[in-house]
Amino acid sequence: MITINNTLSIVDTTVRTAAAIHPQVAAATLQDCELILLADNGEALVLNASAALIWHGIEGGEDTAALADRLTTHYAVAPETACEDVAAFLSTLAEAGAIVMG
Repeated sequence: MITINNTLSIVDTTVRTAAAIHPQVAAATLQDCELILLADNGEALVLNASAALIWHGIEGGEDTAALADRLTTHYAVAPETACEDVAAFLSTLAEAGAIVMG
């Protein structure tokens, strides 16, 4: 399961639109995690390794299916679980203001 600050929301797993990094967001890689700075509200998010893997896919413009493929390629996770986790993670990032859903 992918977490941000130990929270996760259940969302519709049929989301297929691409997400884009919000223009007021900066990111930096720190060891095996990713630090996300939200300039609009002054908050910071620390992403674990699996979340950082997805973040890098978002930076590359990948759609939801490609992001889920990243998880199944790098971790022993079922495709259905990967799709659910990615959809939930994207929803959480959107709610935090880190991404804009396309």
